[in-house]
Amino acid sequence: TFPSIFGSVTPDGTEVDYWFLGSHRVPTNVYKNAFTPTSTPNSLSYSLANNNISITDFSSIDTLMTFKISIGAEIKPIAGFPKNVSIDSSGNSQAIAFDFLGDEADEIFVNSNNKVYGYRGNGNPVDSLVSSGVILNGFGKYIPLTNTTANHRYLIALRDTGIVFKNDLGQNEIFWSGGQASCPPFAKEETDFVYVGRSDGKIIRYTADNINFLVDSVSAPIRQFSKTLPDTFNFITNANKFLVTGNISTPTSNDLLIVNNSNEFILNGTKISLNYTISKVSSLILADINSDGTQEIIFVGDDKVYALNANGVLIDNFPADFNEEITSGISVADINNDNIYDLLFVSSNGDLFAYGANGKIVSGFPVKIGPNTVSTPAIANLNDTLSVVIVSGDGYLYGFKTGILYNPAKVLWKNYLKDKYLSNNNYIAGSTPVNISEKLPADKVYNWPNPVYENQTFIRYYLNGNASSVNVKILDLSGELVTTLKGTAFSRADNEVKWDVSSVQSGIYYGVVEADIDGSTETKIIKIAVVK
Repeated sequence: TFPSIFGSVTPDGTEVDYWFLGSHRVPTNVYKNAFTPTSTPNSLSYSLANNNISITDFSSIDTLMTFKISIGAEIKPIAGFPKNVSIDSSGNSQAIAFDFLGDEADEIFVNSNNKVYGYRGNGNPVDSLVSSGVILNGFGKYIPLTNTTANHRYLIALRDTGIVFKNDLGQNEIFWSGGQASCPPFAKEETDFVYVGRSDGKIIRYTADNINFLVDSVSAPIRQFSKTLPDTFNFITNANKFLVTGNISTPTSNDLLIVNNSNEFILNGTKISLNYTISKVSSLILADINSDGTQEIIFVGDDKVYALNANGVLIDNFPADFNEEITSGISVADINNDNIYDLLFVSSNGDLFAYGANGKIVSGFPVKIGPNTVSTPAIANLNDTLSVVIVSGDGYLYGFKTGILYNPAKVLWKNYLKDKYLSNNNYIAGSTPVNISEKLPADKVYNWPNPVYENQTFIRYYLNGNASSVNVKILDLSGELVTTLKGTAFSRADNEVKWDVSSVQSGIYYGVVEADIDGSTETKIIKIAVVK
């Protein structure tokens, strides 16, 4: 019913409605008698995110009519969710999923406003005596973790000046005087102790029975931990932003990567040289999304999603720009079982994206959740089904399930700080890189963007061998040499050289890539369109 100059009007629908059943005037190629994410018009949100609602099979116009409603297609909301966990005022709220009860399925935990909430995969609280889902009260400053001893599985969380170890027999609360906890706790897999970093620069190791000792002490607050191999860890203070470890440079290396407060990438103490300016880095993870045997450096930079190799060169289909602010962290898994790894993250208006390493958004995404979400999507095993849970900026914990089986081998980065130990480490041994036969593969020689509308473009090429030198000659259509660019020669890796086109005219140019590889010269030619 709507107001009009004739008073309130309640229309019956007309024969030009796209879901009108019966004689209609809608072209047969668009008529579906359905209001769905793929109908015309569609049920998507204003930002074109999927709300999972489909209304179909409208009956003929009558006094009493029928229709069908379904919720979910490729990805469906989990029954019992979303859960109200309140809007977190600290910005530290995160969701995490792991098997705390020992029932071979994940339980879901989220910290918010100094509480930890716990839920089973069916939406029921982990603690059946607390209907609100609160499993720890007063210990939710940072994301919780789990740890295992010979006899118990512990849920562990922090407050400003305390740590709690909770298991099936109860909980042990340990308090201290001095500096406050300044970062999430950290464990080295199946051990009975946990590390805590404090604002006074001290790192303390705690056990459930309060056996603790000082591990290290520095002059600044501890910001983040990361496990390294075989049995050590690294940490950063507030002089840096992010830290992560894994095999980045080679399949067998154990590398340390830091992003400092100037948004520079420092790999094993050496600054990575980038061809592009990034003024703000807001997330950092590692994952081998192109199956080359090494971890890609994945992060949000200036509201784009980047994936670089160890030499600072973008891999194919990156950066990904969605013309929206990316506010959350990133997790990585093959969520639709197509053998392509997908990056999950959230934009400022509450769109949960799944972006494949092939450059395509996964079918059914983005999915609408609440706005202002800063937490990382968490991958969960709920009754053997791969699911996604995330705490949103609207104060609710959302849960979605896919239609595929959970396979831990296809989950590369499960949640914020990687796993249930918050190890912040991704080391994968024994991965098999893709076999490439050509020395200078033609399908890996191209420039981006193309056409070139601004003042620069990047010429990319892959060297499948040991190259002594690489030159990129730019020619105009008449064959005249415009400039020669000196290229990098990173073996068995993508390389990239920047061409500044500010001094050339609009037109078509040839990029001639010449590489001396393993004693022979390889040449490939690409066309570059410059538009001004």
